Amino acid sequence: MRHVALLVAVLAGCGLTEPEITIRVQGTVTAATDGTAVQGARVEVWKMAFTPFLAEGASSDAAGHYSLSFVETGYCSERGFGIWATCGGFQTLSFAAAFDDTTYIGCTDEVQIIDFQLDLAWNDAWLLGVWGSSPADVYAVGSDGAIGHYDGTEWSGMTTGATEDHSVVCGTSEELLALWGTSSSDIYAVGAHGTILHYDGTEWGAMTSGTDVALLGVWGTSSSDVYAVGHHGTILRYDGTGWNEMESGTSESLYAVWGTSSSDVYAVGYNGTILHYDGAEWGAMPSGTDVRLNAVWGTSSSDVYAVGGTVFHYDGTEWGAMPSGTDVGLQAVWGTSSSDVYAVGYNGTILHYDGTEWSAMTSGTGESLYAVWGTSSSDVYAVGYNGTILHHDGSEWSPMASGKTNQLRGVG
Repeated sequence: MRHVALLVAVLAGCGLTEPEITIRVQGTVTAATDGTAVQGARVEVWKMAFTPFLAEGASSDAAGHYSLSFVETGYCSERGFGIWATCGGFQTLSFAAAFDDTTYIGCTDEVQIIDFQLDLAWNDAWLLGVWGSSPADVYAVGSDGAIGHYDGTEWSGMTTGATEDHSVVCGTSEELLALWGTSSSDIYAVGAHGTILHYDGTEWGAMTSGTDVALLGVWGTSSSDVYAVGHHGTILRYDGTGWNEMESGTSESLYAVWGTSSSDVYAVGYNGTILHYDGAEWGAMPSGTDVRLNAVWGTSSSDVYAVGGTVFHYDGTEWGAMPSGTDVGLQAVWGTSSSDVYAVGYNGTILHYDGTEWSAMTSGTGESLYAVWGTSSSDVYAVGYNGTILHHDGSEWSPMASGKTNQLRGVG
């Protein structure tokens, strides 16, 4: 198993009138998958004191080398430093001080060096979205810009661009919350601060969203008809050229979007909000609840499911609550037909609807699950907290190796 080697420095035993000290952080960043140098990894240093302080970071060069310096003055007793590196497509690696991995920094006027090696990996990301084009082409996104890909054999972290020598061109470190696509060369991921990424089959690239609010859901009918929803009633539409904001008629946060066509689109959100788009305008639908609705999916305009604190169903005329057998918060819903629907949520909860009733499935995990998607009833994926990836083969759910590494070892 690959590991991250680190050195965490802690300032201790210094008086109120100690001199300035200069600390230099330097090292090399490599890709955990093959050990090659990572170009452009942004290295940040966070001082864990009474008031958190972020030192100005440095980006690694073509050989993966980086170095930065900063000055500490005055009272520094019992203060420590956390060090992490962020690179688009890789999970942020964060470190905390440990008694057996500590080098103490003295209050002297000499330059003191923290030197360590970082192996970047898709490491323990919160996975918040999953989608694919086939059983051998599945994608998952999550915290800190993490993007993973399953090729039918194994999961591995993706970058937002790789050169022939495998050096990395870094992209977003923003949390990615959902994804959807039309094919393996046309995929959209949305997230915090208006982030929208597009994958063209070769590399991920940023799109201009025109907003800085968090985008929480994405769905479309084609590459020229894509919808993204988010906080404060935000709805964006992509027409194949650019993203434009739509009038939603609400200020409630919207968490998910789905539809059957460009004239039959549903968005759900906070306080039981359900909106419908008829191809001309968005309008509110009476939901009969004030429960937060986190996801929406269906098979037709008369068979739509929304989940949150419970399960709701739309029969083409009205929305109504369904007995689900659980009060656990449900985060996502997806299915293959009206008699094969899956809902996932907190504490490893997975429910299945067979066309008659909802029943609990054994997930084998206690980790919260945030997204579900599949290609058939014998090929379903659920993703969640701590890099959790589950697969259902038609008989049972089983964990999949995400390709992450989480071993930390101190050097110095």
